[in-house]
Parts: sequence; C-alpha cells; structure tokens
Amino acid sequence: MESRAVAAGPAIPVETRAAGPLHQGHSSLIRAVVTEGCADVFARDLRALIVTGSVAREEGTFQPTENGNVLLGDAEFLLLFHDRSPLPQAARVEALESLVEGRLQREGLRAEVELSPCHSRYLRALEPSVLAYELKACGRVVWGDPGVLSLVPAFAPEQIPREDAWRLLCNRLIEQLEPLSSLTWPCQSPPPPVRYRTAKLHLDMATSFLIFAGAYAPTYRERAQALRRMAERGRPPVGCPLLLDAFASRVEAGTRYKLGGTGGEELGSRAGARAVAVGAGRAHRRPGRRQRRRPAAAMAEAPERDGAPERLAARAAQPRLAPELAALAAVGAPGSAQQSPAVRLRRGHGAGVCLVQPPRRQRRARPRLRGADERASGAHGPIGPQGSVLAGGRSRRVPELPGIPGGHAVMTGVRLEPLGSDEARRWDELLAPYASRQLFHRQVWLDYLAATRGAEIHKWSIEAGDRRRGYFCGGIVRKGPFRILGSPLRGWGTNFMGPAMDDDEPIDQLGLLGALDAVSRQERLAMIELESPLLQPSALSARSYEDDPGRTFLVSLVPFDPDATFERIHSKKRNQIRKAVKSGLTVEDTDDPAVADEFYDRFQDLMRHKGLVPPYPREYPRALFRCLKPAGLLFSLRVRDASGRVLANGLFPHDDRAVYFWGGASWQDGRELNPNDYLQWSVIRLACERGLHVYNMCGPGRFKAGFGGDLVDIHRWHKCYSRAARWARRGYQVCFNAGLRLRARWTRLGGMAEERV
Repeated sequence: MESRAVAAGPAIPVETRAAGPLHQGHSSLIRAVVTEGCADVFARDLRALIVTGSVAREEGTFQPTENGNVLLGDAEFLLLFHDRSPLPQAARVEALESLVEGRLQREGLRAEVELSPCHSRYLRALEPSVLAYELKACGRVVWGDPGVLSLVPAFAPEQIPREDAWRLLCNRLIEQLEPLSSLTWPCQSPPPPVRYRTAKLHLDMATSFLIFAGAYAPTYRERAQALRRMAERGRPPVGCPLLLDAFASRVEAGTRYKLGGTGGEELGSRAGARAVAVGAGRAHRRPGRRQRRRPAAAMAEAPERDGAPERLAARAAQPRLAPELAALAAVGAPGSAQQSPAVRLRRGHGAGVCLVQPPRRQRRARPRLRGADERASGAHGPIGPQGSVLAGGRSRRVPELPGIPGGHAVMTGVRLEPLGSDEARRWDELLAPYASRQLFHRQVWLDYLAATRGAEIHKWSIEAGDRRRGYFCGGIVRKGPFRILGSPLRGWGTNFMGPAMDDDEPIDQLGLLGALDAVSRQERLAMIELESPLLQPSALSARSYEDDPGRTFLVSLVPFDPDATFERIHSKKRNQIRKAVKSGLTVEDTDDPAVADEFYDRFQDLMRHKGLVPPYPREYPRALFRCLKPAGLLFSLRVRDASGRVLANGLFPHDDRAVYFWGGASWQDGRELNPNDYLQWSVIRLACERGLHVYNMCGPGRFKAGFGGDLVDIHRWHKCYSRAARWARRGYQVCFNAGLRLRARWTRLGGMAEERV
C-alpha cells in the first residue's frame, strides 16, 4: 500500500523531460525491495515504512553504466516502529541494508540504501526545517499505517529558519571538496561524481536563496520554476548580488542533469559563470566611484597566479563557481562582519572550518535521515548538527562550518526598553500590527494574572539599533527571597507569552535573550521562565535555559464548517455526541457570572471523587469570567439535560485564531448522558462558527485523544541565576505537591468525621 503524504501540486517540466518511466521504474524497484526486506524482518514491530528524499519525489538521478544503472546519492527510508517496541540494534539494520543493496544489484541497480529506525516522538519533535517540510510534503508511506506523516508538525515554508538554508549551503560546499581531492590536474572534463556534486551545489544554492526570498518549494522542478519567475519579474524580494537570469539558467541546467542523469556539460561552462559574476558586479557598482577589486574576482583569478601551492588545487579546480559562491555568501551572513571579535569568537564565526566526528552507528539513537538526497541539514539531522553524510557514501569524518545564530542578517545591539505610562496604557493598540501576538499578550489577560497571581506586570519594547522590532511582557512575582519573571510561569494557566515581533524579519534571538539577562540584573531576578513559539530551542539552550517539556492535543478546525470538523472526531466519540443530542442535552454560552461558581462546584466534586483537592481557589474562575467575558474572549458554557438541570460547565478563553481549554467538569450522577463529550463538541462547533483555526486542549489524556487532535510536544524554558534559586525551584514543586496531598487527606478525614456524626 502506498499513499502520498501531502499533495504538493503538479510539477511542470523545466524545459526538459520529467522523470520518465525508466526512472520511475528504478524508484519503484527500490521501494519494492526495501518494503519486502523490512516487512520480512520487522513485520511485528514496524508501524510504517516511509520513503523520503529524491526517491520519494521521483527526482533520483540514475546513471547508466556498463554493469547496469547507478543511483547517484542514496535512497532514504524511515522505519517507524511502534512506541512499545524497542529500536533494532545497528548491526541488524546494517545487515538489512546490505541485503537490500545486494538484491538491487542482482536486479542491475546499484544504490546506497539508508534505513533509519525511529519512534513516533521523533516525527512529533521535528521543528521547522527543510528536512521536516520535505518529509511532510513529499514523503511517501510505502507500507503500514498511511496516516503516520500527520505526526509531523505542519508549518508554512516561511517558518523554515534561514540558518537552515545557510547550513545546507555550507554542507554542499564541503561535500564538493571530496571528489575534487581525487582528480588529476589539469582536468579538461569533470568526471560524473564532480558533475553530480556541481549540479547539487547549484540546486541547493537555489534552495538557500529561495528560503531567504520567501519562495521555497519542496521539489527541484518547482524551485527552478520559482527562480525563473523571479528572474522574469526582475525584482527579487530580497537583495541579490547575482544576475538572476544567468543564475536561473544554471539552476535549470542542474535540474535537467539531476532529473535526467545525462548531459550536464553546460555546468562546467565558464561563460555562464562569468555572466553571473559580471552581472553581480554591475548590479552593485555605484556610478562615479572607482571600483575596488571584488572578492569574487580575486577568487576566480586565484588559479592563474604563478606558484599557487598544491593545497589550493581544489579551489583552483573550479573557477567557474567562485563568483557565484562568494556572491551568495554575501547573502548568507551580511551582518556577521559588523559584530565585535568577541561575539564572533563566542558564536563560532571566527572558528573557520572544524572537523567533527559523527557518532558510531552502533550508538545512533535517532534516525540518520538527512532530507533531500544526502543532505545533512540543520539541527534536525539524525546524526545531529555536527554530522554529515556525503553523496554515494557512508558516514565519515567531514568538515562543517558553524551555523549563523538568528537565521538571517544577524542584528546586534538588541535591548529591552521599559514602556512609559502612556504607551503602557495603549498596550493592545501597540500590539495590534503584530501577527505573532497571542490571547495571553492582551491587556485583559494581564489584568487577570495581576488579580489572581499577584503578578507585577512589566512591559518592554524590543529595540534593535534605531528600530523598534516588537514588544515583550511578563509578570514578576516573589517567592520567599526570590524574584521571578514569568512570561509565563507554570501554574498561571497561560499557554504562551514571550515576545511579539515581526515575522518577516527575524531578530537575533541570542541578543534578545541577552537583553533579558540585562533585565534580570536590573530587576534582581533569581529566575526567568519562558514559553513562546517564536523562541528557537537552539538559542535558548545556548543561553543556558533548561527545557521542561510537555505534550498537548491540538485540534485543527475547519473555519465556518463544523460538519467537516465533526467528521475528524473518532467514531466512538461521534456516537457518544449523537447519544447526548438524542437524550435532549442542550448547551448555552451564558453571560451569567454564576457560571464560574457552578464550574468550581463541579470541579471540586470531581477532585473529591479522585481523592484530591482543586489546585487553585474559587476566585480564579471568577476573575477569568470578570476579565475576559466583557471583552468577548471567553466561551462560558452550560450543558443542561432535558429537565433543565445543569450537568456540566466549561470555561474556554479564545481570541480570533485559537480557543483554549481552561477548565471543565460535570456532576457524577449524569455521566451516562455523556455531558463532557457534548461540552467538548459544543466548544469545537462554536469555534468553527467564529472562524477559529485551532483548539488547544491544554494537555494530553485518553479522553482528549478522541476529538481528532494531534499530540504535539510543548516546551517551557527556565533559567536560574544561582544554585540557590535552582534548589528552591525544585523544593517549591515538591512542597506544593505535598501540600495538595495533605489538604486532600485532611478533607477526606473531615468528610469521614461528618459521616460518623
């Protein structure tokens, strides 16, 4: 059984034939042989077999030879095992790889096959990257559960970090060195390995550039078309030091070679590269100024100098590439030269190329998947950001360049400036232009936190250079001798907070977190806690933040179409909801403040039956209703039976994009009518009718799993500025949980005493 993961749209040929029947036959043969081998060996434990990379996209390069056909690059498969099953030993996987490759060779096809075992948590933990996007958009399930690719978080191409694009290009440059080192100079015609690497270098130059330009597409054909359209318009969305028309022509040549496996002589043409270089020079020339010698030209002329040492032979081998690479490097890191030497050294800019050793295969804990073909991309490569695997070969010791923090032109001098009283009063107005603002940034929510948690609300503007880039808010509370900044804090019932910034121009996140460190010194903070989808885990880890992971169900809604959303709910839940409707249950979104007390009474009863006590007082739901309901940001629901008796209540904060499950409870004696299932469906229906997109159920659980949501990982980060604060944080958690258990026991004893009386 084979199913396409996500329809990527029809691919139009790029002035050449698409992958013909011969290439499709080779890809089908690889998939069939791998499926047969994996099903024989791992049938009981294997949940699904996923092919990714160029073989999944029908874009593999198959080259005829005297002994048959050869796949340039490798065929990559994910072996998704059931979570209850252990991953196989590396030796067993390697033996299966050898077996599959032997079967293919007997069929006249030589191919490197990479099998990468993993559990579902690997797919759920994928963050935005080229690898994750191509897996989601172009991966194919060739055996097993056809819906497993829904575990990969969905995101738009614009969310791919630009650091990922830069790292991809750096890895391609490094991979180019391996075949060059084995050539005999001078070399009139590049051999196939060099030609293939050159084609891949051009293709991923286009990939990197399109990510920076916001026009990324998941297939080689679509990327070449996007670059050609951009060249025809003549005005790319970002500054480009290349002559786009010539660059697009060379990418099209690389695409023809990559998809056809033949030709590619034009990739070695000096004329095309010099046209790009001349165009780049003209594009950046200022009238009336004497032109200094450009770095690109210096690189291109380096091989012609007398007495060039042999160690520069690799660079001298391909003068046609030097102008393009130097020009694109200017796109990748235009701000790094503006940093101080200390900052460059700390972040690795001055470290140059470093040798790294990938972990042994016997110890691999994550899949070795690298994305399209043999790419080692970003922080999501299964051998980690330090490992790389070259085309047509196994893991080996390879050099890799450091990444660029922040993902774009690194912006320095980020600082947080406290808002004055006038601007603080206009908080919602200031945040309105920012698409990244959440419900929890709004003033009414901050008022709710101040009223219930005693938080001292602080608001800052995010300044970078002479520009205002966004805003940051949080609440400072005191626990004993420690002052703590929460944006938000655990226990506040607040899903996100953190910064609200421009999405189209990323900021230096290391600099932003450094500005928070400055705030901690000014405010004498002992700890900061953050949870925001904008903050990158790599930046937080680099600033010594510790991750406290969790999980939650996210239900994707179909705006203005509740029926379509209802079909996504598990069949058992749908039957229970229909039963509730037939039993005469109704729901109302009430403006009556008494709904908060009704909810708390039912919640208290539920906790008592579990031998627990509520972790917060009655005032919390009252304040939630008081702050959010007048602003139209709260669904306060009552579920009644046919006689009009209230069976269940729920409080669901929302904005214009998402709704959140704050709390819900029902009486024990009405459970047979399924009021809780009907309550959840009612809020889903209301959210769809309002045009909302997501229902965040705020946690995992068997009950929540039936409403068609995806179980996703969430991350809350904290940083303690002293050892005492770290120990106090752990001690507070222990004491808080112990206090709840003691209160529950005391309540049970009190109830038993009343019964005796």
